[in-house]
Amino acid sequence: MVVIYIIVALIFCLLLASWLFTQHIDKKIEKNFRPPGQFLNVQHEKIHYTKQGQGPTLILIHGLAGNALNFTA
Repeated sequence: MVVIYIIVALIFCLLLASWLFTQHIDKKIEKNFRPPGQFLNVQHEKIHYTKQGQGPTLILIHGLAGNALNFTA
């Protein structure tokens, strides 16, 4: 029974260490690779947007694994 508790504790520690490492790397990436455009806080969420061109406002939303560069010529 003690072995099961040790295994569960090790798995928990590995998951926690993985999560902390991911948070650390994410912050380094955001600091060193700022995307063009601005950020807007909407209901405690960060929204990234760019304003380009002239004329009526058009909102383009990219899909999974896309980014704002998908809409540039």
